[in-house]
Formats: sequence, C-alpha cells, structure tokens
Amino acid sequence: PSPSPSPSPSPSYYKTITPQSNTNLCLDLPGDDSSDGNPVWLWDCNGQESQRWVFDSWQIRFGADESKCLDAGSMQDGFQLWLWSCSGLAQQQWGYDESASRIYLANTAMCMDFDWNDQSDGCTVQAWDCNGHTNQWWSVWNINLNETEGQRLPIIV
Repeated sequence: PSPSPSPSPSPSYYKTITPQSNTNLCLDLPGDDSSDGNPVWLWDCNGQESQRWVFDSWQIRFGADESKCLDAGSMQDGFQLWLWSCSGLAQQQWGYDESASRIYLANTAMCMDFDWNDQSDGCTVQAWDCNGHTNQWWSVWNINLNETEGQRLPIIV
C-alpha cells in the first residue's frame, strides 16, 4: 500500500491586518506596549512584533502577548480600539467576513473602521457602525516567520 498523503500545511499562526485601500499600513500596537488601554493605530508595515496578531476563536490577540485582545471598549461609534486583557466579553469578539472584506464585532452591527481622511502613520482605528464604505475594508495576511519578509496571502478566519 502507498503511504497516506501528508496533511496540508496549516495557515500561518501570525497575521497582519491592513486596510485594503492602503496595504502599506498595518494594524500596529505603539511601542509593543501591551498594557491595558494602549490604543492601536495604523503604521507603515515593517514586520515588527507590534504588527503580529493571532486571529482565531472570535478573538484578535496580540502576537507578543496572547493574554491581550483587541477591545472595542464601550462599543460606541468612534471608540478608538485598544488592547485589554482577554476576557471573552462582547467588545473582544471579532469576526471576518471575507466576502465583504470587513472585520466586525460579533452579534453587533459594528465594524473595524479608520479615518479615511488620515491614511498616515498614527491613524486612529475605531469601532463604527458597519456601512460598507472602503474605510471598513480589511485584508488579513499570513506571516511566514521563516522568511525575511512575511508572506501576504488573504485568508479566511
């Protein structure tokens, strides 16, 4: 009998998240500071740990400290997303709708959003009612840590 086929390689564990309108910007944690309440922003993609995320089980966790989750705080329009200790609460439950290219808060009508008029380093990433506008379109990419540069492939989470 022939040997059984090898299993397919699993997708990369680490991800980077970029707005589709500007894939040179990445979701970033300033200074790799995983303190509760540290806001996230968009920053030039540089492959550093501050831009590595784990997106599974309805959470977006900081790759360098997986006890910390992306959190939408009060879940109100304009609330700047921040890092907070993972608790499983609603403001930390994220999904990805690949067909609409949006990252959304589960069981709400809120999406990850950024200020369209400010596509520069330090641009605010916030929660906002899902509206289908391009500032709510995101790509989630695999990172291959065995290579000098990350392998950027859209994935389904």
